[in-house]
Amino acid sequence: MEFKTLENIPLKVLARTFNEAFENYFVPVKYNEELIKYKISIEKLNLELSIGAFENDRLVGFIWHCSDFKEDKKTAYNAATGVMPNFRGNGLTSKMYEHIIPQLKSSEIQQIELEVIDENIPAIKSYKKVGFEIVRNLHCFKGKLASKDSDTNIQIRELMPNLGFAKKTATSKLTWQNFAPIKNASISNIKAIGAFENENLLGQLIFNENKSRIHHISVHDEYRGKKIGSQMMKHFEDNYSTEIAIINVDRKNIALNKLFLSSGLENFLTQKEMILEL
Repeated sequence: MEFKTLENIPLKVLARTFNEAFENYFVPVKYNEELIKYKISIEKLNLELSIGAFENDRLVGFIWHCSDFKEDKKTAYNAATGVMPNFRGNGLTSKMYEHIIPQLKSSEIQQIELEVIDENIPAIKSYKKVGFEIVRNLHCFKGKLASKDSDTNIQIRELMPNLGFAKKTATSKLTWQNFAPIKNASISNIKAIGAFENENLLGQLIFNENKSRIHHISVHDEYRGKKIGSQMMKHFEDNYSTEIAIINVDRKNIALNKLFLSSGLENFLTQKEMILEL
């Protein structure tokens, strides 16, 4: 078995290997070259910091890492770990990390983040063996919106996604797949609507209309409990999409979980966020 980084591997090979490794996965997922290019440009997938396991020059296992500054820390995000079925049970995840962690450290990466589905017990054990620790539990929602009208005088209109407002008003930290598209909103088809009162921005909902995904919703702490979040959800339903997905919501964020459930969505998946400090 040989281990090397992935910057010289054709995208079609990366996509094919990913699809074979994730066949019959807990959640249906499939990649092509265009989706990998999207991940490179928007989520900052860094193939020079990603690692592959090769047998006779055939890619049989991989870890894809994105990299960027997040919460003032240079972070690597494990966007995908996959091992071909015939090569599982050999500790390849641990071995790949043994090879790539020194390079991550030399690139001044301070921490590695990932999410793993609760039912994926083997993966959780593998990551713990490497040194990852569970830091929080996450809920994922999807479904058809059925938001209720809210009787308020708040105006809802489009605005440029405001990452500063999102950070200031968020009641829990954004995970990578929500943070990265907002940070790179100018090239990621990200839009936002804001709740205004006398030109004061009270709340914001950030979304990708093409993917029907909400990345973030928050309300200034002085205006919470006034149905502003519900009004933004209703405006989104009426003007953009009724079918929606929202991933990686902190389980401890009771108000946000309640908002999504009351908007007609179902909690279809739970995940654990894990971090390895380097």
